[in-house]
Amino acid sequence: MQSSIRFNYIENKEFIHLVLSNLPNYSTFCVLHSNEINSPLLHDEYDFIFGLGSQKQFQSNNPINWDFFNTLEQQNCFLMGFISYAYNKDFWKISEKKSTIAPPANSFWFAPQYLIYKRKEEKEFVIYGENPSEFYHSILQSQIAPLESSPEFKHEFLPLLSKEKYIHTIEKIREDIKNGEYYEINYCQEFISNKFNSDPFLIWEKIRNSNKAPFSAFFRHHSFFSISLSPERFLKRKANILLSQPIKGTAMRGGTELEDEKNKSNLQNSEKERAENIMIVDLVRNDLSRVCEVGTVSVEELCGIYSFKNVHQMISTISGKQLEKTKLGEILKNTFPMGSMTGAPKRMVVERASEYEVSARGLYSGSIGYLESNGNFDLNVVIRTLIIDTEKKIASFHVGGAITYDSDPFAEYEECMLKGKFWLDLFKNN
Repeated sequence: MQSSIRFNYIENKEFIHLVLSNLPNYSTFCVLHSNEINSPLLHDEYDFIFGLGSQKQFQSNNPINWDFFNTLEQQNCFLMGFISYAYNKDFWKISEKKSTIAPPANSFWFAPQYLIYKRKEEKEFVIYGENPSEFYHSILQSQIAPLESSPEFKHEFLPLLSKEKYIHTIEKIREDIKNGEYYEINYCQEFISNKFNSDPFLIWEKIRNSNKAPFSAFFRHHSFFSISLSPERFLKRKANILLSQPIKGTAMRGGTELEDEKNKSNLQNSEKERAENIMIVDLVRNDLSRVCEVGTVSVEELCGIYSFKNVHQMISTISGKQLEKTKLGEILKNTFPMGSMTGAPKRMVVERASEYEVSARGLYSGSIGYLESNGNFDLNVVIRTLIIDTEKKIASFHVGGAITYDSDPFAEYEECMLKGKFWLDLFKNN
């Protein structure tokens, strides 16, 4: 029989470290971590949630079966999992390109054997599962092999798209926009590494403290791993309120306080970045209006600047009061995929991006998160994410950007390389 037990967080930080060290013992797990980034405007409920082991699994490969998510709502238990970008494949009539690393399913969710979580502002964390006290003591007594102090991650990641092809495609996109086909499109490219043999657990351990992100996630199902340093929320539901926080606009942190403030100010005052952000805000408002009461969809914050360890981000917050008795499947059908990773108008740009991109996005541009037994949920945007298949010994990551008619193809390419720099440097400098 499942039950819960509470422990003081400050007095048990070593236990939390041991839990993370024990992750290799579980063939299925999900770690969601806000990395102690505290801002009331981010609307976070939890500091962290760890789901270890799987007592029940639910998966769907039918990309137009939105009733699948209604089934999840009826389980009356805490679930963790993901929705891959491919879940829109038939609904949006996109191309049949294959993912370099296919996720276990188009959407995969599991009920953890053990759930460990800490809510914001609370001093205690909770362990939930069968015999939680016994689990607590077993973790404390576990023997953990010491991690390598400086593990080597030397791998070459190569783009599937040449610089020349990328720039040529951007020119075609600008021509589409000039002809009035759409206003803005998120265009992505993929970098891959073959013969990849680095340990995902060592990678996670190395980067999780040095690159803190509020919606980070570490997911595993057998040989499939996702290491995500996401700064972005796709969609959250608390009671009857839906909330989305799209990001459009990024600037690097400066080397000095003066340079940092300059970068932040340039981002805040960038007409291009603000125009892209506002365009996506309008799209999200339109999406939410289909599942929210008339007159309740509002912009809580427009083009707010948030500073994280490595970047400044331009984030807007849109919320609305959900229509009564609206089911999860209906909500996702009308909001997924997220506007920040598509463009506007959504149907046209999703279909056109799939024609122009050379590989399918897979889990990238999808979402990882949780669904509570009371119907509340929180879903991130899968960006800044490394995907690994340890059986096939291959790893990949995607980068992308919003393209408008004013976009400079060469500048867009450099921005992509900047976004990929973290992963490229991680596997180059060791």
